[in-house]
Amino acid sequence: MTGILTVSEFSSIVTDGGEFALLDIRSPDAFQTGHLLLSVNTPVDALPHVIRRLVPRPDTRIVLYDGETGLAGAGAVVLERMGYSALHIAQGGPGDWAAQGFRMFQGTYTINNAFAVAAERFYGTPRLTAETLQARLTGGDTICIIDSRPFDEFHAATIPDAHNIPVAELI
Repeated sequence: MTGILTVSEFSSIVTDGGEFALLDIRSPDAFQTGHLLLSVNTPVDALPHVIRRLVPRPDTRIVLYDGETGLAGAGAVVLERMGYSALHIAQGGPGDWAAQGFRMFQGTYTINNAFAVAAERFYGTPRLTAETLQARLTGGDTICIIDSRPFDEFHAATIPDAHNIPVAELI
């Protein structure tokens, strides 16, 4: 059974300590223009192909967010047919969520970026330009470079000799 979830009801899911998945089922372009912090972009047409990897237990609470595009209903039908039972459709668009105190984030890998900024501030991690890093490496400095981006993004392009430790593993 699929239920409609208000913004305040979603707040209680986030804070109750239970497991949940927040799936933003809009297109990647729409997702990048503004999404909720904990959401994973899972376009509705990709759901059948990726859901078992993302949410392996069919009784996990799943919140479908579509920014009032009407896609959530179609996503819920797909997931119900696949045996998922704790489905909720998040009501409202970005303006509604922002009015209730939820910040909408732009771009991808927001959690990674937020972690990097927090670690930099807390630990005083130095910020180096590419030229400074190259000069220090050439000068013989021992520097451990950790790239906290997801595996696929790391392997698409990274600094030579960097170590890939995605944020979830790094924490």
